[in-house]
Amino acid sequence: MKPRIVPFGIKDVCGNVPPHLLPPPLPTPPELSKVAVNSGSFSGPPASLPPITLPPVPVAPLSNGKEPNLVLLSAFQCQPVNWLWPGRVPKGKLTLFVGDPGTGKSTLTMDLVARVSQGSLLPDGNSCDPSHCIVLNCEDGISDTIKPRLLLHGANENKISIFTGVKWSVGFETNFSLSTDIEVLKTAINRTNAGLVIIDPITAYMVGTNQYKEGEVRGVLGPLAQMAEETGVAVVGVAHVNKNTQTQLLYRTQGSVGFVATARSVLAVVPDPRNERRKIVTSIKSNLGVKPPDLSFTMAEGGKIVWDAEPVRNFDVAGAFGDQKTKEESSQKARAMDFLREILKDGPLPKTTIDQYTKDNGFSIATVRRAKDDLGLSANFIPATEDRASFWKWSLPNEEKADD
Repeated sequence: MKPRIVPFGIKDVCGNVPPHLLPPPLPTPPELSKVAVNSGSFSGPPASLPPITLPPVPVAPLSNGKEPNLVLLSAFQCQPVNWLWPGRVPKGKLTLFVGDPGTGKSTLTMDLVARVSQGSLLPDGNSCDPSHCIVLNCEDGISDTIKPRLLLHGANENKISIFTGVKWSVGFETNFSLSTDIEVLKTAINRTNAGLVIIDPITAYMVGTNQYKEGEVRGVLGPLAQMAEETGVAVVGVAHVNKNTQTQLLYRTQGSVGFVATARSVLAVVPDPRNERRKIVTSIKSNLGVKPPDLSFTMAEGGKIVWDAEPVRNFDVAGAFGDQKTKEESSQKARAMDFLREILKDGPLPKTTIDQYTKDNGFSIATVRRAKDDLGLSANFIPATEDRASFWKWSLPNEEKADD
């Protein structure tokens, strides 16, 4: 048996170490030569290695019997937004009409129902296909208010159903509830192939729901929105606004923020301060497109809505709604617009000059920028020359460019 070759110093330090604790013997010179030759001809690992397949990791089922339902994004197809009233009332979504009592919200829904039932032109000139409509209204009488209003606006009464309640197989009828009867409403929509559902007011059909708790409101309106998407019907709910003028207009809808958060479009009906008979329909939320132009109407004799031919421009919605916070911002912006008109009346100015004037007159850059957008000012980039650096200049709308 050959003795083990112990590296220098190990034996001296360790003394008589048991053989099984000593390091392995070093290779002999012939063995070292063979290793060196082989290493010189080593060409690396093969170009491709077979894939390593790992066995699936077993996942224990959840104790409550629930499992996540995951669907790859690739399984979905992109689709355009479909509109009942382009820019204002989308199909398959929830829309809210909000405003103070007496502003004509309910009459506005009757005008919309009449147009959809006939397939006639919408107030802004867009067309719509004739569709069946379902109306839930617990505040107005059917015979003395709802039907007369609909006929006054030219409705096709054979394309409109009034949802009066829920029939039970045992022979009695109960009031409709958004909390418990979504499937009943879905059945009505499918049976009539309805394209529009009006719920006026939407809070009246949420009995038992704390309308100031966002979680409870979403718990009721969430299934309603899902049902609208499944059927493709446009759902329009009517809601009042509260009297808190210290908050922004969008958050003044009575109840929790869950109402406006669930709706994809919110239209406000507000009085025109310049004409008490005139009402403005303005979009205060539009998740699915750009804000449409404001429209206006008046009430003729008998309560018929008469729409103005031209859209409303530069309407102060905050002022009409008494929104103090936004009203103050609007007032500052109005002063900034006058300021820009004054300094640009003689021709374009460099942006640096305007910024200095802005600071000297106590305006913020952000306010002046918003005023610029509302005025539609032109912003032109002037390239650098040998004599000066590049710069931006602003000018009033439709003003010819000044010579560089």
